Amino acid sequence: MLAVARIQDPIPKISSNTVKCEICKIQKSHGNHFGVNSCRACAAFFRFFCKPCRLQRCFEGGMVTANFQYNRDGISPPSDTLATITTLNTIPPSLDQYLGKPHFLFLSEKNPKKTIIDLHRLLGEASKILNLGPAAPIFCEGNQLRKLSFGLKNDFNLAKLKMAKKMTKSEIAGNWEHYVKKVATWLTHFDEYKKLSIGLQMKILQTIWHIWSRLEKLSTTAKYRRVSGKIKKTEIVVQNGVLIDISDVDFDSSWLSDFPTETVRGFLMHSSCDQFTVTDGLYALQLTDIELTYMLAQLCFQYAGNRYQGEVQEVCDRFMTVLSNDLHDYYVNELDNPRYAQRLAKMMQLNNAIQMNLPEKQCQICAKPSNGMHFGAMTCRACAAFFRRAVVLKLEYTCKEKKMCNLEVVGRSICRYCRFEKCKEIGMDPEKVVLDYDPTTSQKVPVMAKKSENLGISENPTVSNPKEKITIKIDFSETVGKIEEIFETKRDSETEDEEEGPKIYLNDLQNLTKGLKEFRENIQPKIDIQKLGKADMKKVFYWLNVRIRKYAKWFSHATYLMEKLPMDQKFQLYRTSWNVIRVFERLSMTWMHYGQEMFDGNFILVSDDTVMVIDESLIHLEEISELTDRYFQRLFHPFLNKYMEEVARPMSELDLTEEEVVFCMVHILGFDVTDLAPETLEILHKFKEIIADQMHNYYMNSTNHKVYSHRILKLMKLVKTITTIAREKAKIKDVIWIFDIYKAEISDPYFFQMF
Repeated sequence: MLAVARIQDPIPKISSNTVKCEICKIQKSHGNHFGVNSCRACAAFFRFFCKPCRLQRCFEGGMVTANFQYNRDGISPPSDTLATITTLNTIPPSLDQYLGKPHFLFLSEKNPKKTIIDLHRLLGEASKILNLGPAAPIFCEGNQLRKLSFGLKNDFNLAKLKMAKKMTKSEIAGNWEHYVKKVATWLTHFDEYKKLSIGLQMKILQTIWHIWSRLEKLSTTAKYRRVSGKIKKTEIVVQNGVLIDISDVDFDSSWLSDFPTETVRGFLMHSSCDQFTVTDGLYALQLTDIELTYMLAQLCFQYAGNRYQGEVQEVCDRFMTVLSNDLHDYYVNELDNPRYAQRLAKMMQLNNAIQMNLPEKQCQICAKPSNGMHFGAMTCRACAAFFRRAVVLKLEYTCKEKKMCNLEVVGRSICRYCRFEKCKEIGMDPEKVVLDYDPTTSQKVPVMAKKSENLGISENPTVSNPKEKITIKIDFSETVGKIEEIFETKRDSETEDEEEGPKIYLNDLQNLTKGLKEFRENIQPKIDIQKLGKADMKKVFYWLNVRIRKYAKWFSHATYLMEKLPMDQKFQLYRTSWNVIRVFERLSMTWMHYGQEMFDGNFILVSDDTVMVIDESLIHLEEISELTDRYFQRLFHPFLNKYMEEVARPMSELDLTEEEVVFCMVHILGFDVTDLAPETLEILHKFKEIIADQMHNYYMNSTNHKVYSHRILKLMKLVKTITTIAREKAKIKDVIWIFDIYKAEISDPYFFQMF
């Protein structure tokens, strides 16, 4: 088989983007490919050789024309598509299917028909409301949460409620206007908000009004169900006095699109289905106006802070500190309920469920949705690619204006000079750009035939054809047996009092904290901890077995779950959550052991005596894959950087105690509900309530955080962040398993997770 050696010559300096391809002399060069400055077309030609040879290899590899499928046209949907789209739980069709033709044809059409919606007047009215303030002065003796609750004006009246049978442009636009004005009026009741400049006030208002309206609709719908006694899930109160049945309403989409109403409806109504569980939760909680106000504020201000970062993030954090203190006063002094941790945790779980469907972070350069951390800053892929291109090709730009160009524009008219300066301003580091990275390079590398290894692996794998590669078998069966033994072992829930001698009963929070301390007792001194260079599969398999069993032993200290759940459900709950629990615990342990050094060195403790440096350490996955170790590093390390920046840094600011770490680990349990029975989820929710209630005793008796509402809010935010990252990472892992990237027989994919 032919092999092409990649030439590792340094990339020549290029001062402008007008250099021609050295091969075809026609196209502009796109960079260094295989040692030559060439365009992508010539690089691809060199990479893939000739077409006849490629076709011959397809035949030799076993590809046959008999396996062609001729009914997979994404443009022409099957006849029953429109009927199925009307079902609320149907996944929306693809863009091509929705448009009825390839999307690139639609985007290239000239002068398409558009409905122009001018919001200048509405924004002007909203600005006027903010400037005028509340209609009448309100005196609440310094409690800004109560004052803000007066702005709700939830005049729900069942007798005046009318069922809307048709939703037209007029009704929808009226709904927008209703909520923009309502949110603006609500914000005028918040003294801290009124201290901001009018420009910042409008920016936050435009960001949060639709999020605010979503929770307000759901809470009003829950109240409607409670008052009327009707539990039809498809009925939603869209604004005071208007009720619609989303499965039956006549939706006029002619002003919005030329495509069939059923198709448009499938897109617009699909997100509403995800909120049914939130409505059920609100129905069960029966929130007071103060609690609903707090939920609205937390949902909106956290969303705005996450989107814009910087000044907006600081402002929103300050808002929530004030409101959290007021909520504590409300529970303790007005409701005489100092044990509110359990109820607050439930409220935050509902808010987290709503946030799952919301884009959170914006690119710090162009304000489009962010894709994660790139070269040290939160950006979209386009701005990351722009920065890398500018650094690698050493491009120099000039600004045609006053070096103050607006970067939040659509299209290619964005000023490249200002864009690059903004990249540097927000902290994008040219040193983090890999200069020899070539996206057109084949990741397939020659590997030596694999020897049979004893990794908990079959000693004598069978090989039907001597020319075939031996497949490594990674078997977790022994570990699974050990886990079941651990879960069957009854844990001691008592400890001796050091002063008096008699044994003291430990509650679940104390028992899990005891288990965590036992888990960590063998951590080595800093001087004895080594950096991981490259870990082969044998070492990885050993580490995984040790960590899986250790976390299982910690999990077994949850006596309530051990007593209530059958063995199969204990095991499933643990195996689907263990890795995210591990990441959270390792991040907190690294901060506790190293402090600021973990960020300076960008590393995480992976065991009692080893740290993994995120940008340097490698897992030798080439043993079980044809892809290179560096490829896997580029694939997964962005998620590790997210863990560091979005979880570890906020965690370091809180400086968590071990009890708080346990609280978060418990709330991570069940984030993946795969194969969990409804009874299991009910028991798990009850267990989380018990832990939240025990956190109250811990805060009141063992800490100085007597007003702990804001701290609980921060803890729940950490849980939401790490589970969100884990879900994003799971999509990559699914692709790996679907396309059989690992050339190994792995008995349980849930346990084969590096980080």
